[in-house]
Formats: sequence, C-alpha cells, structure tokens
Amino acid sequence: VGISNKGKFTFLGDIEVNGKKSSGIYNTGTTTIEVGTNPNDRTNINVANGATAIFSKGTGSSISSTAGNKLNINVNAGTTKEGLAVYAEDKSVVSLQNANINVVGGSAGVAAYDSGTKIDLKDATLKYDGSGYAVYSDGQGKIDLTNSKIELRGSSTLMDIDLSIPVSNRPITTAGTEVKVFSNDVIAINVSNLGTKNIGDLTTLMSTLGVNKIEAGTEAGQTFNKYKELAIDNGTINFNVTTDKTEVDTNPGGFFFKKVVGQRLKLNVNENLTARLSSAIANEF
Repeated sequence: VGISNKGKFTFLGDIEVNGKKSSGIYNTGTTTIEVGTNPNDRTNINVANGATAIFSKGTGSSISSTAGNKLNINVNAGTTKEGLAVYAEDKSVVSLQNANINVVGGSAGVAAYDSGTKIDLKDATLKYDGSGYAVYSDGQGKIDLTNSKIELRGSSTLMDIDLSIPVSNRPITTAGTEVKVFSNDVIAINVSNLGTKNIGDLTTLMSTLGVNKIEAGTEAGQTFNKYKELAIDNGTINFNVTTDKTEVDTNPGGFFFKKVVGQRLKLNVNENLTARLSSAIANEF
C-alpha cells in the first residue's frame, strides 16, 4: 500500500505501487488529493501488475480531489488482468472531477458497490483498454459520468443498463458523456430487459440511454467503425418494416445487423427481410 489512511490525510506528489492486492491509496477515513502550486506540477498515481490505484470503503469515508485535470491515474495490469483505477464500497464517496484516468488490462476502469457508495467523475477523461467494464456498478453503487469523455479499447464495454429501471434511478449517470471507440471488438453498452420494441426503435434507443455520443475513433490511419453499440439480453423485437441487411447502419436493418448483438431475443418478422450480401458487404459485419 502506498498510503493507508484511517483519519484525515492530504496528498500531493507521486505514488507508484506494484503487485496484486496492493493499492496506491487505501482509505477508510478522509483523504484530500491536491496538486502543487507551480504551473507544471502534477499529481500522479501509477500502479501496475494487479494493483488498484484508489480503494475506499466504509460509512463516512471519502476521497476528494482539488487537483482537477492535473491529477493523473495510470493502471497497467501487465499479465495479471487485475486492478482498477477506483474501487469504492460500503457507502464511501470518491470525487475525482476532471481527472485523467487510464487503465490498461485491468479488470475494470472504476467500480462502485453497495447503497450509499458514489464515484464522481464529472468532466473526467477515462480511457479503458481491457476485456471488462470501463465503469461497473453492482446496481446499488452510483457512478456519475456527467460530461465525461470515455475512450474504449480492447474488447471492453462501457457499462450495463437495465431498461426496467427508470432513468432517474439508474446507478450510472451519463448526461453529456461522449464515447470514442478504438477497437472493433468493443461493445459500447449492455442492455437488459428491453421489453418489446420495433426494429426502428433501436436506432433511437441510444438517445434514451443518456449517452451524448458514441463514435468511431481513428488511430494509426485506421478508423474503428465495426464495433457494436448494443448487446441486448432478453426482449422481443418486431421487424415491422421492410428490412435489408445491406442497409447503412443509420437505417433500422443496417443498425440491427451491424451494431447489435443479442441473446434470449424473440424476433417477430412481420415484413420482408432481405439478406443477400456481396463479399464486400459481408466484410462490414
């Protein structure tokens, strides 16, 4: 553990921690993260090989940053596939507004467990390259991504959304959140309890999820535009309009076949469905 705090503590400077079951900051009290007064000063928390940058737990415990975008949190899991930037549980409150967070290979970006727990990442930048969730809640812990910028790489997923829960009660807030995708293996959002929707409803569903924008990123001359926007678990979809798999992904058929994966779905095909594909078009899937 880099810093273990049970009382009140103020930190600025650099922390480096290496190894599983380690934490840059382990907090059960009140921790404030600051930055130096020189223009080029930064506060850096760097952890590697299974370590978690910030671990906070317990009723009344809190971590708050006044460093803004001069706080950098970097997690490099190496071969462990473990570690997170922030783990909070048992009513702890963590506020890292405007922070820069980069997680490579970790089990998740940030995670919040238990009622009363909250992670505030308003206006933050979160980059996640892995096979888990960029942000994860057990359904009780709250995560606020208002106006944040997210980058997804690897085979990552931004988050889960249960559509049976009203928007105001969902654990993850994404008002104004912008997502950029840098891998064709990304699934942006997992959706459960879809209910019954017409195929045309799926293209507008994203706007109801609160995410401001999900778009393909370009890196080293490659544009990553074959990612999936939705993974849907459980629901019924009515093909109520004539559909062609060759449609562009802004049309109902193209969006469903190019941007959606699903399981436990019932499909009611009530109109003509055309699935004649050339080799060139097949490569788009």
